[in-house]
Amino acid sequence: NHYSRQDMDRTLAAALSRTRHFIHPEIHAEWVEVAHPSPSYADEYETLLGGPVTFDCTSTRLAFDSRHLSHGIPRRNPYVYSAVLKQVNSVLARLQPRRSFGRKIRRLISKQMATEKIDADSLARQCHMSRQTLYRRLKREGLSFHDLVEQVRKDKALRYVAADHYALGEIAFLLGFSELSAFSRAFKRWTGTAPAQYRANQLARTHPTSGAPASSDVRK
Repeated sequence: NHYSRQDMDRTLAAALSRTRHFIHPEIHAEWVEVAHPSPSYADEYETLLGGPVTFDCTSTRLAFDSRHLSHGIPRRNPYVYSAVLKQVNSVLARLQPRRSFGRKIRRLISKQMATEKIDADSLARQCHMSRQTLYRRLKREGLSFHDLVEQVRKDKALRYVAADHYALGEIAFLLGFSELSAFSRAFKRWTGTAPAQYRANQLARTHPTSGAPASSDVRK
């Protein structure tokens, strides 16, 4: 309701002018989207900003080539640096605990999968919390315990089958499946291919000139 074309023009011009002054004089926008309608002086936008301009968009945005991220800042402002650093650290402080907790649970699942049946209660006890708290903390990150177990199983299955160090029955046991047929069904759901065929395809890519048929390396 309070959108002003003149204010947005001033903001765009100031943003790019200051970027060229503080970082690099050759910086230009790869493309620009502007929220207001095209004015009579629309050609001046491209002259100033350097890239194609689209008007009447839902928001105003400028895109720059990522190579500009490697430019140094010859005219550093210690006050701006301090403010930006504080903001970055604040964002990282909110994100890091989420990431580290998710990674921790994945590591515990992976470790437990090789020795015993996956159990949420025992994992929760290792984290000194109840199962409900474990589920709640994962939910905050948009994760579920079941999805994490499934992802760890899938990642391990792809590595084990492709590497050909274990027979398929051994892989099924290592991943907590009661029988090979159950593992085969899960693997086909993940990849669209049976594990024996997936292994044969991987071996064929790895040793394309071996002369022996890839299926001869597949162990049931």
